[in-house]
Amino acid sequence: MTHRVGKSLAPSDVVDDAHSRLIRQADEKDRRAALLELSARGERHTGKKAARLKEAAQLRKDANALRGQAKRYPRQAGHRGVATSKAAAALVNKGLKKRQREVLDRLRNGDATNSELFQSASGLSDEQMAKYVRLRQLERGLQPRTGELSQLGLVIDTGERRPGPTGNNEIVWAVAEHVRRERR
Repeated sequence: MTHRVGKSLAPSDVVDDAHSRLIRQADEKDRRAALLELSARGERHTGKKAARLKEAAQLRKDANALRGQAKRYPRQAGHRGVATSKAAAALVNKGLKKRQREVLDRLRNGDATNSELFQSASGLSDEQMAKYVRLRQLERGLQPRTGELSQLGLVIDTGERRPGPTGNNEIVWAVAEHVRRERR
């Protein structure tokens, strides 16, 4: 999002920035898919060719999902295309208008950061809020790592789901078998 000193962003500026970001991400996935398709054309090994075409098809699918999300934002919560992410977005969408009203009402009483909005809604003391923020930073630092490790083939989605602290199902991760064997 663009930061402007001394000026507030109009809601349309925020939506335009988010929309543009989603479209840029979709375009990047399309470019990567096109490169994979080109490299697959010259590939003689059918296994490699099939893998590249499969990856290109997934990138195209992801790009289309991002474009769909760009059309829905900000009226619906987005997701990453993963089943657990889709389920969480569906739950958020059920109460989205109510939450948007709550935030708008709070901001009518004066400006606030997201942390201040959360603290106001939760009723946490300053000390409790500081502890919560440290825990969330830890969680937010760990969550993307599982996705990265999955992309590298070092951890796998077991297919199992367990409810997290919010009640939403979360992916259960495990070390990939070939990594487990290397450790022995």
